[in-house]
Amino acid sequence: MINVTERAKERLSELKAQKLAETNSTDANVGLRLDQASPGQLGIFPDAEREGDEVVEHQGAPVLFVAASIAQAVSGTTIDCEGDGNQLVIRKS
Repeated sequence: MINVTERAKERLSELKAQKLAETNSTDANVGLRLDQASPGQLGIFPDAEREGDEVVEHQGAPVLFVAASIAQAVSGTTIDCEGDGNQLVIRKS
């Protein structure tokens, strides 16, 4: 399972709100998906929960869905914020 710091959860919640505002969506069940963007690279994008996802919540709402296809590869890692708190990073725990 992936670990997400409280600071990263807050940042993901902010990013989710921005993405929802950009699309004029009010669906509280939409979150950000962590999945393979291209070979060797991960990306985060708005999406709904899918069967088999690991779900990370912040204040009772989903903020991150970890795709089942990458869950094992990111198991034992931690998502945190660096610098001024705007950059998300994934590190081995």
